[in-house]
Amino acid sequence: MADNNKTMSAEKANAAIEEALTRLERTLLSRKSGGKASNGEQAVYIEQLETKNKQMARDLEDITKHCIALKSSQTALEKKCQLLENINDSAEKELAATLQDLDQLIAQKSLH
Repeated sequence: MADNNKTMSAEKANAAIEEALTRLERTLLSRKSGGKASNGEQAVYIEQLETKNKQMARDLEDITKHCIALKSSQTALEKKCQLLENINDSAEKELAATLQDLDQLIAQKSLH
């Protein structure tokens, strides 16, 4: 289950933080207008939301670092892939030239 939280995208984490803040604002407005919740209940609820918000901010930071590392790895792999494609193209050209030379040698031997 912890792995699922780690793999949450930065956008999803940001959206979740925004949603939590919106719920907090709505709850505070609702309780102010209703006047039913005590200050102690509000303080406990706010503390819970702040704790959740801090955890989500840490998760977002971790996810962001992970995304940066993945992007860096992707870039390195793309460079290696391009290098291998270039090497393959060069090898194919060299092989074609070698085969052409070999065909010419065979043709010359057949004539003699």
